Amino acid sequence: MYHRRRALLTACLLLVPAAVSADDRICRGAIGAVQIDDNVRVPSGARCRLTGTTVKGNVLVANTGRVVLTGGRVDGNIQGGRASAVTIKAGASLGGDLQVQRGAKTVVADSAVGGNIQLERFSGPTSIRQTLV
Repeated sequence: MYHRRRALLTACLLLVPAAVSADDRICRGAIGAVQIDDNVRVPSGARCRLTGTTVKGNVLVANTGRVVLTGGRVDGNIQGGRASAVTIKAGASLGGDLQVQRGAKTVVADSAVGGNIQLERFSGPTSIRQTLV
């Protein structure tokens, strides 16, 4: 009886597809001109500089985190909740939305945003100039 149950359990496990999980790239510091096929996460309090970087997923900025995208590309969204600073500049391209809630500073300059720019309840300066939305 034990062997029959074990065989049945093994057969059931073989029929269930394995879960595919992509590991997000954690950014503390700088990432240069490389392609990242997943999301980039900026942890709480961290600073992240993406220079010439291509991100196939989203950039997610945690509480008090900072991100600067210079001349790179993000195919998804840039999202920040209580981010200290979000900067997109120098010919950078964002395929999705820029969404920042309760942020301290946001600058978008000389860039392109394919989706919407959604800024809510800001406590600091916001600048959007020479940007195609």
